[in-house]
Amino acid sequence: MCLLWFGLGLSKLKTPLNWKNLLNTALSATVSMVIGMTLILQALKTGQANLVAIFSSIAPVLLLPLLWIVYRRKPASGAWWGGAMTVIGSAMIMSSKI
Repeated sequence: MCLLWFGLGLSKLKTPLNWKNLLNTALSATVSMVIGMTLILQALKTGQANLVAIFSSIAPVLLLPLLWIVYRRKPASGAWWGGAMTVIGSAMIMSSKI
C-alpha cells in the first residue's frame, strides 16, 4: 500500500481490472483458503502441531517445479535457494524428531 501511495510504477496495474479477473481471483482465494485451512485444522485435530506446521510451511516451496511447468518460466535463483534451504532445514528437524 505504501508503494502505491508514493506513486511507484511497481505497484500500478498494467491492465485494468475487469469483473472476470476479480471473480477468478476471489474464487481461487476462497477455495484455496477453505480447503487449505480445513485440511490444516483436521491435521491439528488428529496430529502433532509441530509436524503440521512443518508440512504446511513446506507446501508452497514444493510448488516451484509446478510453476516452472505451468508457466514455462524458471523461477528466480533466490526462490530455488530458499526452497532448498527450507527442505534441508525441515529434513534436519524431522531427522531429529525420529
